Amino acid sequence: QSTGSKQMRYIHMGPNCYPENELKNFKDILRYNLFHGFLMLVKALKKSENGFKTISDKSARKFAEEFLDRKWEEFRTQLNPDLMSKLQEVWNDKGVQDFAQNNDTEDFDREWQFSYVINHEGLASEDYIPSETDTIRARQRTTGQEVIDFVTKEPRARWKLVSLGGQASERRKWELPLNNSTAVIFCIALDEFDRPSEEKKSITVLDQALELISKVAEQVNAMGSKKPFFLFLNKTDLFQKKLDKLSKTFKHYDGGEDFSRAISFMKKYIFKKIEASG
Repeated sequence: QSTGSKQMRYIHMGPNCYPENELKNFKDILRYNLFHGFLMLVKALKKSENGFKTISDKSARKFAEEFLDRKWEEFRTQLNPDLMSKLQEVWNDKGVQDFAQNNDTEDFDREWQFSYVINHEGLASEDYIPSETDTIRARQRTTGQEVIDFVTKEPRARWKLVSLGGQASERRKWELPLNNSTAVIFCIALDEFDRPSEEKKSITVLDQALELISKVAEQVNAMGSKKPFFLFLNKTDLFQKKLDKLSKTFKHYDGGEDFSRAISFMKKYIFKKIEASG
């Protein structure tokens, strides 16, 4: 939901909605995404059938092996165009590209936006200032509450959007903001239809999110208050890249890689699950 709240901020508060100090924070977040994404790639290469020999170029192979010992604090201060070039040399290596295409690299690409940050030339520049796209792409887990105040023109109204962390450890903090809210917005990532949940290995992240919606609805009703629920289906760009996997997860899906039919199918599936849970 953090992506949605950032987009709300830009839509209703304009391009200068982030003060300079917050933009600097995004710079660190994006570099953190780059560090951890590359580290996950290197670890995946190490565990692969051919190990680091997957990397064709010897100097790139040596750099990747040594990267396993790097720490974030060190990387954060040392990132410069030369280091960025070495990271890109590993990523662009033919053996690594073949590995990435033939293996499931979704986790580190999705979690850390790796394919975006590894090709970001400005990220290693000392005077780099994150753009609107950069801030939206930056990945950081929401903890606690993020409050965004904005005014809409049509209708003219003042809004307060409270973004809450979705991890299990954060859900204990939901009761008070839910009780004080006038509406609830849920964001569901469509591309997680086949991704196993970390909390419940037997179900997908998508199905876990649908279970959570039902529990929150029950919680709100138990408070004796009726609130409208808005469901946003996001990550459609990533979902579109996985249409070939849809029929493997849902045996009764027969829409092939037609995006419109896939979206229609997912909407019906989601609302059927929500209705079935009461």
